[in-house]
Amino acid sequence: TLRTNFVSACLEVLTDPEPSERGRAAAALASVGAVEPRVLSALEHTLSDTNSMVREDATNALRKLRP
Repeated sequence: TLRTNFVSACLEVLTDPEPSERGRAAAALASVGAVEPRVLSALEHTLSDTNSMVREDATNALRKLRP
């Protein structure tokens, strides 16, 4: 489905070399309410990103997905 493809693409972007792209991907996953084990796992992994803004975006995404 379109949503599945979108989520898969966002998960791929979480490993993009550009921090701003990684952060946007985390926010996008939260905005579509992607509460799936693979998404939560990827976002949890992103909490250890080298960029503090990406870590913040992942934290915010997890807060939205797991209130």
